Amino acid sequence: MKLVITGATGFLGSFVTRAALAAGHAVVGFKRRGSDPFRLADVMTHPCLELVDVDPDTDSIDVSFDGAQVDAVVHTATFYGRGPTTTTTYAQLIDANISLPMRTLHAAIAHGVPTFINTDSYFNKPGKTYNSLQGYSLTKKYFEDWLEHHSDRIRVVNMRLEHLYGPTDGADKFIPTLIDRIARQRVETFDLTLGNQARDFIYVTDAAAAFMLVLERSDAGATGYEYFEIGTGTIQTVKQMAELIRQESGSPTLLRFGAIPDRIDEIIESFASPDFGVAYGFEPRVSPVEGIGNLLRTVTR
Repeated sequence: MKLVITGATGFLGSFVTRAALAAGHAVVGFKRRGSDPFRLADVMTHPCLELVDVDPDTDSIDVSFDGAQVDAVVHTATFYGRGPTTTTTYAQLIDANISLPMRTLHAAIAHGVPTFINTDSYFNKPGKTYNSLQGYSLTKKYFEDWLEHHSDRIRVVNMRLEHLYGPTDGADKFIPTLIDRIARQRVETFDLTLGNQARDFIYVTDAAAAFMLVLERSDAGATGYEYFEIGTGTIQTVKQMAELIRQESGSPTLLRFGAIPDRIDEIIESFASPDFGVAYGFEPRVSPVEGIGNLLRTVTR
């Protein structure tokens, strides 16, 4: 297959790109101009990988589809908009979560691409709100509606990931923050909420494997909209994960659970339904203990 992968140099996108190359696919990877491709350092010279700079002011997206006979698009690019919301933040949210994917979707439809795989988050499950990432959620939901509207012209698979983690994730994410403060800095005390939030923590290589399963079962000429939740189907609390990191790293850090309050609209529990496993035979391989162990080994290198 020939794939277009948006956000190819990002956290998830780099693992999907690497898994696709290992499976024998050719990849055209979309990335922001100036984006550091360090996550793909081991495959940068792969003969089946082409990285393309895309931005709102060029026609590079359409050009990438011309005469390429692309078999599927995997959209992993995103912008969370963490921190204070500014005019720049709004522009970045709209560009990454609406403009880029809409331009890519329409180019795919125009060039007869059979499948568009979208990446979503458990933040956006129906009935849930997450005001700390409101701009992210609103822009992602807008594009999801657009995808469903166009699913009579292209096969759409919406992959809603549970709590993703793994090596090279952003330093401001939850698990990297815990590892940095507890295992690397070994701070004296670390303040947390009560830690009762229950999450379905899925390791990034397992998530990438889920995307490969969808690609393997690509139905030529099929249209329609499919939705799956991607996770392990099991939960660990935030408290359990923090204690696991402290225990496995031998850190003396005192974890002060309850020192800070929960967010007002905190998602207390989220885990994946078994539908994807039933439909595609998906079986996650990396347990939380193994996943945290992998990350802690990078601390001691």
